[in-house]
Amino acid sequence: MSFENITPEQEISGSVHGSRANLLAALRAKPSAPLDLAGWVRIVDYRYCLDPLSPAGSLRGIGGRFNIGIDLSTATFNTWPALYVAENLETAFREKFHLPAVSMIHGLTPEELALQSRDGYLVAYLNGRIESILDLGDTKALEPFCNVIKRYAIPKKAREVAKQLGMQAPLLVRSPSLLQRTVLTRKWRAIPTQFDLPSASQTFGGLVRDAGYEAIIFKSSQNAQRCVAIFPENLTASASYIELTGSYPVQVNLPRLDRSTWPEFQRNLH
Repeated sequence: MSFENITPEQEISGSVHGSRANLLAALRAKPSAPLDLAGWVRIVDYRYCLDPLSPAGSLRGIGGRFNIGIDLSTATFNTWPALYVAENLETAFREKFHLPAVSMIHGLTPEELALQSRDGYLVAYLNGRIESILDLGDTKALEPFCNVIKRYAIPKKAREVAKQLGMQAPLLVRSPSLLQRTVLTRKWRAIPTQFDLPSASQTFGGLVRDAGYEAIIFKSSQNAQRCVAIFPENLTASASYIELTGSYPVQVNLPRLDRSTWPEFQRNLH
């Protein structure tokens, strides 16, 4: 993701200005320990059941919480994929449908409320290991980044643009706790949907990716369990991997995502 030619109007999307090198260095200061993904889960629509480890879906529309999709692609904001997985089935279900698996609202199931087609979905159980990861729940790991952000001020032009758009005046994130609340809000889709600008979480995800991390681990906004956003483009120089376990369709061509298989996944992204 390129932040080098951001206009004053676009600064409101994340206030990414000043020394980009300092921001990236701050993010690299305190990486988390490697993460074992044994037993983690991914849910995909049934039509994608033969390619459950592909991150192609993350590029559709506005993208995901920590990546930018094709609807926001401009000369300034490039797209990049992310593979989202959850630590158990219930969390994966809530992340996809935004409701508990057994809930009913006005007689409708979570699948029906999410306009899920009757074709169904696939639950993929996973194994894997991510070596380079930023833990969004670790305030100590976020402090160096916030210390850099503290040096900056909101540009006057950004405040003016916010006023013109009828938005609340932008605030700079100056503490780890505020950073966590900002990027984990349930309403992260509001800015990209209404104004065609990346959300704060998408901008932050781009910086984490550009800092070289392979993934971000974060708490689901649907419950207290963990999720991971994996940046497969950064797997090319490590032994990190994620693979399907148990019984899966024999027609699946790529049951493992790692540095050797990523080029084939990449060819099929669009």
